Amino acid sequence: MALMIDKETREAVPVTAFLNADRLAKDVAKVNDAARGKFLSVVGVALALLRNYDPTKSPTHFRIMDLLQKFDKCFGATGRNYGKVTGDRTMADIEKRRADRWNFLFIAGMWFQDLFNYDFRRTEQCIIPYATQEGEISFCAYNTGVGWRNIIEKMHMTATLTKWYDEHGRHEIFAGGKKVGMDSAQHTLVLNQDHVQAAANDTFEKSGIAKNAREEKLRAREAKLKQDAENARMAKLYREQILGEKARRRTGQHQLHRTGSEAHQGRRTGHGGLGLAVQAAQNLPPHQSALIAAVQKDQRPLGNEWPLLWGLMAASESPLAGSAAA
Repeated sequence: MALMIDKETREAVPVTAFLNADRLAKDVAKVNDAARGKFLSVVGVALALLRNYDPTKSPTHFRIMDLLQKFDKCFGATGRNYGKVTGDRTMADIEKRRADRWNFLFIAGMWFQDLFNYDFRRTEQCIIPYATQEGEISFCAYNTGVGWRNIIEKMHMTATLTKWYDEHGRHEIFAGGKKVGMDSAQHTLVLNQDHVQAAANDTFEKSGIAKNAREEKLRAREAKLKQDAENARMAKLYREQILGEKARRRTGQHQLHRTGSEAHQGRRTGHGGLGLAVQAAQNLPPHQSALIAAVQKDQRPLGNEWPLLWGLMAASESPLAGSAAA
């Protein structure tokens, strides 16, 4: 991952946000495979950059010329002198390179592996060599797997941590706001006052990007809670609108509606339907209530009695007749 950082405003934008990296890589591969001369190859790469550049998503003060100069500075395409980077460089070279307003910040992640998913073929592809007392070893093999780093460090260890503390003592830890005891606060470090007085970089806050792992976990937890609440709301709507479980006022009509809709359930549960019928009987005319009370006294499952009771309530001239017929 690469970030384009403005040194003056401290604005940071991922390069892939304003540059189509996938298509750029394919375009550069085609230019390279064409095997033309240096001039045509440089022109082809420049055109590929312009083709995949989106100025609407780039940093605020970033120009197309800044993009071309930045790539030229990194890869030395035109041979322009931006300051030496070799061992014989001088302070003038360093200052010349630092005069650039834009900084490329590359963030690379290594593929560390555990024993349960160790891949020898992936380890063989490692191109970073490590020089140790036992010889050269690849970076991936040195830091993963069985732990060759620990093995080699134990083999050539000059003193254990406990022995070092016994001979030299523990170093003092400065944390939690503890002041460092210094004889003098004078120093020769030259600070850029514009940078010191500049406002804090709030690019991540404005973009909604988490700055650390803790913020990522908190945001993931909040997103999950919101999603669960939304799922519960949609499930409630489904039950109310599709399954007809919408809560209504507890009136005789409501109880009768439940009695009719759950008649089949009453047959399966024996006296479950009887309880619903008794609830409905509280608002029925006397002759219908007496019939339901007789069935209740007999304590028999409402199987064959349901058509009779339903017919009586439907034939009744009470306000429940319409609901029963429906």
